[in-house]
Amino acid sequence: MAITPPGLNLPVSEHDPQWREAILKIEEVLKGSPSDKNVTLLSPGTMDVAWIDVPRFNVDQQGIFLLNRVEQKNAVSALSPLDIHPKDQ
Repeated sequence: MAITPPGLNLPVSEHDPQWREAILKIEEVLKGSPSDKNVTLLSPGTMDVAWIDVPRFNVDQQGIFLLNRVEQKNAVSALSPLDIHPKDQ
């Protein structure tokens, strides 16, 4: 699934994800090398059928997140339920 970050001039769609931004605080990196300990996390704000299975995040949620870069916004996202795991796994 392609990620279209907010701020890009694209045609309006009935499946607009209504992207929300949050700050994700990184405690430990298991693979890769982020340049910062705080990154912007994008997640859809809509419950539209096109985005219904995409994980939603809660304040103070902890876990192991498999994140994808969103280069246009210098952000990350997790678009599959398989991208989120309990911290003890």
